[in-house]
Amino acid sequence: MKFRSIIWTYILFSMLHLSGEENIKDVDSEFISSQDLAQQNIDSVYNSLSMQERYNLLSVHSIKSSDTSIVFDSLETNGFLFDLRTQSFEKSASTTFEKEPLRIGLAKTLDSNSVNRAVIGQSGRDKLAYYAQAIDMENAKKSGANIVLSPFFQSNLYKWENQEFAFQESPLASEKYWSQILQASEDNGIKIGIHDFFFKEEKLNKTEYADYLALGLSGNRYYSRKGHGIIQMNDDMSTFTERIPQFKSSSRQSFLRNSMGFEGIILSEDFSQLNDEEQISNAMKSLSDGSDLVCISARNKKNLLVFLETYFNQNQENLKLRCMRILRMKYDLFHGKNKSTSFGTYSKPFEYQSHQAAITCVKNTNNQLPINNLHDTVLFKTSDENITLFSEKIEHYAPSKAFQSKSKTSLEIVLLDGFGNDIDDAIRIATNSQDNYKYILLTDAGSFYRRRTSNFSKFSSIIIMPQDLILDKSLAIQAVFGAFDFQGNLPFYHTPQFPPGSGLKIKSLNRLKYINAAYLGIDESYLKSIDNIAEGGISAKAFPGCQIMFGVDGHVVYQKNYGFHDYSKTKPVLNNTIYDIASISKIAASTVSLMALQGEGKFSLEDSLTNLIPEVVGDNPMKNIWLKDMMAHQAGLPAWVPFYLKTLQKGQPSSAYYSNKKTGDFILPVAQNLWIRKDYPDTIYSRILSCDLKGKSYVYSDLGYYFVKKIIEKKSQKPMQDYVDERIYRQLGLQSMTYNPFLKYNLDRIAPTENDRTFRKQVVHGYVHDPGSAMMGGVGGHAGVFSTANDLYVLMQMLLNKGTYAGKEILKEAIVDEFTSVQFPGRNRRGAGFDKPNLNGSAATACSSASPSSFGHSGFTGTLAWADPQHKINFVFLSNRVYPNAENWKIVKMNIRTNIQTKIYESVKDAKNFNFLVSN
Repeated sequence: MKFRSIIWTYILFSMLHLSGEENIKDVDSEFISSQDLAQQNIDSVYNSLSMQERYNLLSVHSIKSSDTSIVFDSLETNGFLFDLRTQSFEKSASTTFEKEPLRIGLAKTLDSNSVNRAVIGQSGRDKLAYYAQAIDMENAKKSGANIVLSPFFQSNLYKWENQEFAFQESPLASEKYWSQILQASEDNGIKIGIHDFFFKEEKLNKTEYADYLALGLSGNRYYSRKGHGIIQMNDDMSTFTERIPQFKSSSRQSFLRNSMGFEGIILSEDFSQLNDEEQISNAMKSLSDGSDLVCISARNKKNLLVFLETYFNQNQENLKLRCMRILRMKYDLFHGKNKSTSFGTYSKPFEYQSHQAAITCVKNTNNQLPINNLHDTVLFKTSDENITLFSEKIEHYAPSKAFQSKSKTSLEIVLLDGFGNDIDDAIRIATNSQDNYKYILLTDAGSFYRRRTSNFSKFSSIIIMPQDLILDKSLAIQAVFGAFDFQGNLPFYHTPQFPPGSGLKIKSLNRLKYINAAYLGIDESYLKSIDNIAEGGISAKAFPGCQIMFGVDGHVVYQKNYGFHDYSKTKPVLNNTIYDIASISKIAASTVSLMALQGEGKFSLEDSLTNLIPEVVGDNPMKNIWLKDMMAHQAGLPAWVPFYLKTLQKGQPSSAYYSNKKTGDFILPVAQNLWIRKDYPDTIYSRILSCDLKGKSYVYSDLGYYFVKKIIEKKSQKPMQDYVDERIYRQLGLQSMTYNPFLKYNLDRIAPTENDRTFRKQVVHGYVHDPGSAMMGGVGGHAGVFSTANDLYVLMQMLLNKGTYAGKEILKEAIVDEFTSVQFPGRNRRGAGFDKPNLNGSAATACSSASPSSFGHSGFTGTLAWADPQHKINFVFLSNRVYPNAENWKIVKMNIRTNIQTKIYESVKDAKNFNFLVSN
């Protein structure tokens, strides 16, 4: 502490003894030029003013909240001092700069929303200081202010929670931020000034106060040398001289003008709360000590005039000097065009992007972060208050469970919540640990600073966020899994191990980011419209429940669940509820598998079935079907064949084909307690080959995807379900997407589908709804995949990313482009496996707002997945509209999926998502 005090004192004296010539050298040249050009105009105005008008320039009037009924005459009064939080003014009617009133707004500090300067300092992005100040200045301008006084350029090294005024610990390192603050103010036509310059902080000793003042002086000196200049100074200098006896002068004229080289306006403290006699007495002394402006109540204007006439009668040059400073300020403020920025609507995106840029990692043993393997269970320890946040955020990426004291393996990852007071518990757990857990500490800068003497050696990784907010906790958890870069630095002193500037640069894996829609500038009214549509569908019994996800540019901004698994309303739909996605399987399993195999050079879309699976098609006319035709549904195949009908006897599953036990040849699961012969799929293929081929016109057909299954299994030499799981799903880190989920998950997680009274005679639950896929053992090329909305969303995002996800190339970009493009322009809207918007722009599977480059698929069970590269939109809707009856088509008649999608496009189009805030 003593060493630091010496350093700050040295800085202080160095600044105060800089020569005048040195000061002038770094004054902004543009400022000097503009003042030279203005001087002639200002001189002319001064010469035209009467003596009373000149005297009127020297006072402003304090307007308290109780004075709101006062009519402010801007033509007769020089200015007002008011509270920005409670008061506002109408625009002045003045047409000349000298008659515009100075409206001086007071603010404790100007930190846009919850983005304070410590956040910006931790990000290291000085441009963020510009945007924060611009937003605040826009708000100040709406209140009518043209000057704002605030304790700018101050810092407190000794109380972390009071770091709201600082960007960096060193005033020299902070200069780039001050420059941005001044520029943002100028760009809004507002001058900013200092008030409460001398803090009366009784808890600081003399040494601490000297350090504190040195930081303030650094910023203020920089401020005054950049052409700005208004300081409201405490008229009582005794506190200052008592604490730092090296400075004996009690004259602000001497201190600011001579020692600091300040050429701007000095404003007295607010005397308006004193009685009339004390107001005039203090105003007289303040003017005598060098103030340019004194602040009194309006009723004492005439009383002050008597003193001014006497005081300046023999000192007209002194009067002119003060008036010229004020006129120069007015000229700069009011001459020429009215300046303004327009970042006010950016406040929530700015808050998100600022905190994102401040994510800081100061320790990362063995490059543990970001976590790459998403199949290992991640443990977490947090307070009851944060348990839902931690579990939900982690489970977006990996399985998780609450950390107890011991676990079966000794190498598990444990996330320890160290935000706020929880840091005490986190440090205790790690310090007392005798195992080999990999502890990751997530904390905020204030809490970390509070425990700066603790032992952090037992943590394998340490992540420090700027604040103890829900946003910060969410960002920290997601950064662990590679959603965000680690790019922040500690702006203040913490420990010898982590000095200012500590922060590792770690690139993200570009995994999905889960944030509040407002952080991308999406208006809440659109989200409420989506809520209403979904809830309307449930009320109309279009489906018992659903999951909806949408996002833009890799950000999930909406993930909500509605209703229940069924109409008994016993199991609510949750994020981990698994749905039968029906024909979306065509892209989520078959198409992505073909794309992967084509990337390995195993075939091309131009191949015919006789080249791909001659052992299946033989000499059948279908041998000449091109894969490209078949994937685009114009191979001439019938729409579908009800294979199950020929396996029924008197309306019941025939014992010739089915068994209620898994035994012998009856090994393919169809439904609960129902197995079909393992050779029956051969019969299905025989029946397909017996169908008549039609002409090459568009007919949506499931039948081609039976052949696709054969192609995948032949080319991969693996069962289809194994290949797609290993090659696609595990590579993406998907937790639930699978065939036959009843083999892996409790039925409580799976939404039931139809109460099948025609074929299986039971509620189909955990088994594929589609009869043909069921007769293939639940694994079909056209149906059979189950998923949560989150897993399907990740797969669609990979396609939006042109085949890459989490730093891995899953599919080749050229192949993604090939398959997602219209295969036969002018004849057929379809891609290879993918559905596309109608060629004429009218609504089809997707809403009419979807771009021509967009792609996706719908499902018979009431599902839709759609990705739009042009608008960077990803949308997933899952439901079980077939429960309990597949003839319920209300979801289509009510246009529920496309109406929701329309609202999504409207919300994104209207969004205030300004990524340049962080990129600059």
